[in-house]
Amino acid sequence: MLDFKKVFRIRLDRFELNLTAGLIRKYLNRNQEGFTLVELIVVIVILLILGSISIPSFLNIIEKVEAQAAQLNLMNAFEECSTKILFGEQNPTYSIPPNTSRFQYPDSGRDGYCLSPSSGNILTAARTAYGQRVSTYNLNINVVTGAKSTERSVPSWINW
Repeated sequence: MLDFKKVFRIRLDRFELNLTAGLIRKYLNRNQEGFTLVELIVVIVILLILGSISIPSFLNIIEKVEAQAAQLNLMNAFEECSTKILFGEQNPTYSIPPNTSRFQYPDSGRDGYCLSPSSGNILTAARTAYGQRVSTYNLNINVVTGAKSTERSVPSWINW
């Protein structure tokens, strides 16, 4: 004999599935608008404006941090030399800091020797960026006496 409850339940399940699928299709078709071209262009223009404002500030921060790192490298060289001289080491040497994209550490005397009269015992951090041959400014320190000096136009925010 035919079980009406079972047949009715199968038809009701199929109806619910079809109804659910139909509602989903209907909802998606109505709300598939997305963004207009004008809205996307406005967002891109806003991002470009924010970038043009923030990138120079970011580059300024990088410049200041690298200048502080150069000052720290020079002070470390001075402390290294003064410690070795204090302990009476003959021909004391210091570690020449590695060159960076913005600062170079030229040593015109005997490389890494604290007592190099030909260079005046001076270690220099030369601000040379982007392949410059002549530095924009120099920070100098006498690795024996600790006397600090500058050359060329040093930015006002550098406290040396």
